[in-house]
Order: sequence, then C-alpha cells, then structure tokens
Amino acid sequence: MTHAVLLSHGSVDPRYAVAAAELEADVATLLPGTTVHSAVLDHGPALAEAAEQARAAGATRLRVVPLFLTPAFHARVDVPAAVEEARRRTGLPIDVTPPLGTQQDLLDVLGAELPSGPVILAVAGTSDAAAQAALERAASEWAGRRGSEVRVAHCALGTPSLADVLPAHPTASIARYVLFPGALTDRIANAAQGRAIAGPLYAHRQTAERIAALLADDA
Repeated sequence: MTHAVLLSHGSVDPRYAVAAAELEADVATLLPGTTVHSAVLDHGPALAEAAEQARAAGATRLRVVPLFLTPAFHARVDVPAAVEEARRRTGLPIDVTPPLGTQQDLLDVLGAELPSGPVILAVAGTSDAAAQAALERAASEWAGRRGSEVRVAHCALGTPSLADVLPAHPTASIARYVLFPGALTDRIANAAQGRAIAGPLYAHRQTAERIAALLADDA
C-alpha cells in the first residue's frame, strides 16, 4: 500500500479542516491503492505527525504533495524543512512531488463559474519574484485562451493589491485562486461587492485529479 500526504498551509478557521478532509477523500477515491493523509505547516497536524501515523500503519515510503499554487516561500523553504523533520523523526524515505502549481486546468475550473469578459485573478499574495512571475505568466496564458483580460491581484503581500485593482477594472469578475475556504476567501468575497465570483478550488474534481496525477507521475 502506497502512503501519501497532502501538505497544505493550515488555518485556525474550522472550514479549512473540513475542506482539507474532503479533498483528501476525493484523492483517495481516485487512487484506491493509496492511503492518503493530510498535514499542515501551521495550525494542525504537522508532516512529521502524519509520517509517524503512516509508519505505524505499515508505510515504508512516503510521498508528499505540497498543496501550494506558486513556487513561493512556503514551497521553497517551509516544505523542505517539514520534510527533513519528518525524515529525521521516522527514518522513512520521503519523496516530494512538485507543488500543485499554476495550472491552466484549475484556472479553467474557475472560469467555468464566471461570465465572459475580464477577470481579476485574486491570489493570496507573495513578495517572491519567481512566484509573482509564475502568476503573471499563468494569467497571460489564461487571458489568451479566454479572449479577455486577466489581471492578477494580491490580497496580502505583493502588488498590485486587490484594493488597487478592483476600482481600475469595474466590470471584471473575480476568480479566487485559493484552495481552501477561510478568512482570505471571505475577504475577497466582501471586496467583490456583488460581482460574479468563483472559487475556492478544493471541491472541484479537477483539483483532486491534478493531485492524483502528481502522485502517479512520482510513482
């Protein structure tokens, strides 16, 4: 039996844990030969704890999927640190897949919920230059495929901010490029003030399929 861990950021919002459990179950359904665990960087069970549970269940190897949409600080620094701690505590070989990433099929999931026309791609936000560039490339490609403008807006770190982008694009709908519900998705919804809005991504089958594909590619 293969064991895998879906590693996300974590949140104190109770909706986050419920949504993460739903996504875990969806991935497990797609991979009947895999036992799927969940872990977070903050506010919940750490990767080392999930690895210990997997080892107790008979795992001799573990695969980790970082549930992050950009190659920012969490994916580059926090995930490797968590993996190293899990290796140290369990002695298990642990492989790490690429992050979930800025995938066009996930953007299309959001686009299917929105009317035609311009879109604001609302992201958590990052000051990481590589992550910002990845988001801008994804938005540009998506705009070409949609045939309408797509503008990235950062809700925490990074520029341009959602507060700046909203008034400059009064007819744009909003795609919340966020995996799980919580304070961030609420903040974006409140800022939308009646505009069409899509996301988060966790409940869509394409998200689970993308994770399953990463695990299959890493087999």
